[in-house]
Amino acid sequence: MGLFLLRSACILFLGVAGLLNGAKLIPVPPAPEVTPAFEQNKGQTSPEILFLSRNPGRNVGITATSVVASPMRGVLSLRGANPTPSVRLPAPLRSVAHYYAGSDMSRWVRDVPRFASFELLDVWPKIDIEYVIRPHAVISRITCRPGCDLNSAQYDVNNVSSVVPGESGGLLVIFRPGHFQVSSYINAPTAKQNGADINAAYVSTGLTSFAFKVDGYDPTLPLVLEFNAASVGASGGASRLSTTTFPGGPTVVAGQVDDKASLGTGYAGGCGVNFEWKVIACTDLIVSRFSAAGELEGVSCIGGRLTDQFVRAHSSKDALWIVGNTESPDFPVTANAFQRIYKGPVGPQRASASELGGDYFASKVDPQTGTLLAATYFGGPDKDSVGPSYLGPGDSLYIAAFQPSGIGGNLPTTAGSIRPTCASKCSGHVVRLDSDLSKAIYSTYLPDTVVDTDLSTDGSLIFVGSSPAGFPVSPNAYRRQPSSDIDGTVARLDATGTKLQYATYLGSFTTFVGADKQGGAWVSTSAINRNALLHLDSTGSKVVSS
Repeated sequence: MGLFLLRSACILFLGVAGLLNGAKLIPVPPAPEVTPAFEQNKGQTSPEILFLSRNPGRNVGITATSVVASPMRGVLSLRGANPTPSVRLPAPLRSVAHYYAGSDMSRWVRDVPRFASFELLDVWPKIDIEYVIRPHAVISRITCRPGCDLNSAQYDVNNVSSVVPGESGGLLVIFRPGHFQVSSYINAPTAKQNGADINAAYVSTGLTSFAFKVDGYDPTLPLVLEFNAASVGASGGASRLSTTTFPGGPTVVAGQVDDKASLGTGYAGGCGVNFEWKVIACTDLIVSRFSAAGELEGVSCIGGRLTDQFVRAHSSKDALWIVGNTESPDFPVTANAFQRIYKGPVGPQRASASELGGDYFASKVDPQTGTLLAATYFGGPDKDSVGPSYLGPGDSLYIAAFQPSGIGGNLPTTAGSIRPTCASKCSGHVVRLDSDLSKAIYSTYLPDTVVDTDLSTDGSLIFVGSSPAGFPVSPNAYRRQPSSDIDGTVARLDATGTKLQYATYLGSFTTFVGADKQGGAWVSTSAINRNALLHLDSTGSKVVSS
């Protein structure tokens, strides 16, 4: 079966790509890299955090007296530090951040300034700290002014088992000892005085604490000491990327990033734990916008307090639609949303990042400004997960769902749809939402087992699957009866969701469908000792070629 699927895929992409509905073999450009930055806290995260950096796999928050890194929840505490230091800011970066977090629109935060560094003054007497962000690390640059006591600069590492000497003069931070030891590394410190390098090292002051030793420095001159205070991702952008370049406009990168709410000193913000007892952080959506010259213009973060999973993005000439799954009961939907209330299971629904199930979501973003234009839930009380999605006529958004184990039998449907209800677990479902995500043009279950779908240019949806006797075939169907107990099927649902324009058996199992420009279908089929790619005409009554 696997060999057949590979063969069919090769035939499809190499032999008939030009015949499918707009299909082209276009190289995907690499996503522009988002330079990591600090975002000043304007209400988008916990109040004790002064500056926040969001990165794939790890957020970093800076408070007056600590450096907090997620999802490991390592907290680097500055022992005896001033809880109210003065803040010195450089010129902000060109880009700004928008936060659409939670269901309370009054708490959405726009135009958050971003910085490559910032400085806290008199953290300890006559000691200042500048935090500088790099692609892989947050650097702590400690300046000990003349007359300071360097022994004041002491650190505790909270929520860990131990801190021990590591390679090359660094420190090994052990979070969980044992067979699956989880650890992190703090690089060796460096020191400069009067422009010259001098020797510096860590000094243990306890099982999980350390200070610094610098040989032969002059206490009448400033001393600058640096170390890696936190690790960050290779890029401050998103994971699960989708890149879209708008004609004459920006390049937009959409994906997901760790939830800013997952920062903290405990595990309360986590969404699960994996086999190594690392916390699975909740995730939000992130949309990064780049100018034609490749400069980052802004980022928009969209999400609730649990996991919001990016699945796919679609674009028209003036908007970006993002589709995914959410288990957040406070996902940021807009006032005119088709479904404003979360209906899915309550609480984290998974033990790994791939097992998410709750409601769907759809969000519409202005690519020029990053403004959230519209957003809605779609789902019922079961664990519902999105399948393929399409942007159709009038910028309407189609979201399909089908799984081998079945989907929820309680999804909302519209009057007059071809299958408004189904018992218990169902085979397939599709909803077509208007461009404002405020109305369902139709919502219906699909008959029998569905394995693939594609959208035709006229807004009709073609789907393939399998069925026993009783599939609602059309009068002029290519094959009106199944060739065995269960037979492959193909059908075309009209743009209103109220009737099947054609439906037929095929005489062999189906695994893939591609719509042509006339509403016909290229269908990959398999039978005993026979694999084929069939081209069904727009009436579903005959095979044009095979």
